[in-house]
Amino acid sequence: MTAHAGEGLTVGPRSTSPDGTVVLEVAGDLVVSNMSLLERGVEESLDAGGLRIVLDLVHLDHIDTPGLAHLCRLHRRCEGVGGEFVVAGLPARFADLTRKLHVDQQVRFVPSVEEAQKRPRR
Repeated sequence: MTAHAGEGLTVGPRSTSPDGTVVLEVAGDLVVSNMSLLERGVEESLDAGGLRIVLDLVHLDHIDTPGLAHLCRLHRRCEGVGGEFVVAGLPARFADLTRKLHVDQQVRFVPSVEEAQKRPRR
């Protein structure tokens, strides 16, 4: 998978494990105008045999409501092909918004990439 950048967002591979876990590092602003970059990264990871896609959002600066909705769509996409979608390291300042919009009831959030890798696949 290659890195993708544009419109204030960078999505790139951080690591791939033999068990099919692909960690994608996301940095910048995830907003409606650049969601296709994230979607492309997830799709390429699935096409390459990724069974668990972990988004590392430690370097996320901003996410809007459509961006959060997009995380839900990507979660459903991964589950639809028998995979798993995990969001790691979401900055604390976005936690209230994910709860208010019930995103936390649809998408699995963990504190860190390391935590995501330790947990067994669902």
